Amino acid sequence: MQNSSPAQKLVTTQATHTYSDACDDCKLIARKLPSKYLRNFFAEKDIPEVSWELLSPSGVFHLMPVAVVVEHIGQASGAERTSIENTLRQIDFRNGKVIDYLHHLACCIVLANE
Repeated sequence: MQNSSPAQKLVTTQATHTYSDACDDCKLIARKLPSKYLRNFFAEKDIPEVSWELLSPSGVFHLMPVAVVVEHIGQASGAERTSIENTLRQIDFRNGKVIDYLHHLACCIVLANE
């Protein structure tokens, strides 16, 4: 049995950028996040303002802005949030692309609501 990521189950039809320096909504949402790490992380990072058009397996299109993903992180249960924080720490430590992980989480959100 092969493991597949949520992104492999969805089709991303388009990622649109607004070409601002950072997602201002993310910085506003960051103030309300439940953990100090997440508040600081999203307040300090210049995450691009991106929206993904995701096509679910049932054929429904979803428009998912990065700010919505950040909101969902704040609403995650304790164990899920801790796992997300740990993954963000690893990505940040390795100078990885946070936006790729946020796209992965966007796909998870769509599939969870499928």
